[in-house]
Amino acid sequence: MINIRKVRAEDLDTVSEVEAACFPEAEAATKASLEQRINTFPGSFFVAESDGKIIGFINGS
Repeated sequence: MINIRKVRAEDLDTVSEVEAACFPEAEAATKASLEQRINTFPGSFFVAESDGKIIGFINGS
């Protein structure tokens, strides 16, 4: 089962790892950029979890 929930500040490292796995280095958002998104738009940043592990995310503004 996949669980969708709002991002939390402590998710930053894992979200950054998912971003790096999904995009080429030249196109991936930096950890600092992801942190800024989490802090600026927490209401529109969601993670997908499977068995308690973050497997994806989506964010907007």
